[in-house]
Amino acid sequence: VISLDGTCIISGEFFGNKVTIWDALTGAKLREMTCGGGVFSVALSSDGTRIISGANGGTVTIWDALTGAKLHEMTCEATVRSVALSSDGTRFTSGDDSGTATSWDASTGAKLRDITCEGGVRNVAISLDGTRIIIGGFSGKVTIWDALTGVNLHEMTCERGEISLTLSLDGTRIISGDVSGKV
Repeated sequence: VISLDGTCIISGEFFGNKVTIWDALTGAKLREMTCGGGVFSVALSSDGTRIISGANGGTVTIWDALTGAKLHEMTCEATVRSVALSSDGTRFTSGDDSGTATSWDASTGAKLRDITCEGGVRNVAISLDGTRIIIGGFSGKVTIWDALTGVNLHEMTCERGEISLTLSLDGTRIISGDVSGKV
């Protein structure tokens, strides 16, 4: 993940169990935080103050991006494959191998809602306005959920398994790809 101002890059290391902040211009390591398991996913708040990491073993951590301090650590049912922050930085969603996507309060770490999906969750995204959670699963489905009620609004099936997804910059399109190579 790169910061909005382009000065920092945040990476997660699976085998080293670390989240690292890098200077985007020099490549110098600025800060390193140790996690309880291999890191699959990281997200950075739009104001650059918080990092969310999702890791092997079901750990989700909220970090202070300026000091590297661990602010909150939560546990999910299974390995967390993906994390996504709302654009206003107030909520984030994690997706795990058990098929659960959990919405959290980004300030306190309090659980807001669980959404249960078929198969494991591979990727999560949150719409720019924060009203939708988009989930790509190992089952080959992309689902769109109401972020406040947890109601499934729409479902699309891809040709084969594991889904990777992202949203267009203006938030009007979902781009997904599956293991067959189709986008």
